[in-house]
Amino acid sequence: MRKNHVELLGDLDLQVREIDFGAGMGIFFRVQAGPLDDERTAKALCERLKSRGLYCAVAFF
Repeated sequence: MRKNHVELLGDLDLQVREIDFGAGMGIFFRVQAGPLDDERTAKALCERLKSRGLYCAVAFF
């Protein structure tokens, strides 16, 4: 993910979390990037990632 979006994620720490949604849904991997200076900066990054077709939601890092 970092390699494909280096200009957005290159300097951020990335954490991968495994999320098990149970039978029928399976296991997903959530990538969290940060830390960022504030919520406004996080929302702006999310909008840029969404414009590239990625899912993004602001969360605590």
